Amino acid sequence: AELMTKIARVEWDAQTLRQISESDDSLNIRSPTKDWLNELFENQDMMDPFRHVYPHAKDRFTCWNQQTNRRYENIGSRIDYTLVETSISHCIDKDDAPKLRSC
Repeated sequence: AELMTKIARVEWDAQTLRQISESDDSLNIRSPTKDWLNELFENQDMMDPFRHVYPHAKDRFTCWNQQTNRRYENIGSRIDYTLVETSISHCIDKDDAPKLRSC
């Protein structure tokens, strides 16, 4: 929550902070941070190029709980989101050929 406040200037109310602090490391379908990110994608004309290039990708995580060895089970989160405006989606190369993807 502190990182979201510093980086994205998202302010959480006391109830939301409590919900975040009491959550365990299980995979939650809904969370305040996921709600915030989904709101950017749905209402702010932003997109994630990885989702654009690989729309059917499953279980592609970049962070796992090392204390409980979740990487072995492949239970984790993506923390490497790149946000771009949907207006430049035509610049993102969806070709499978290995090359630099940029405008």
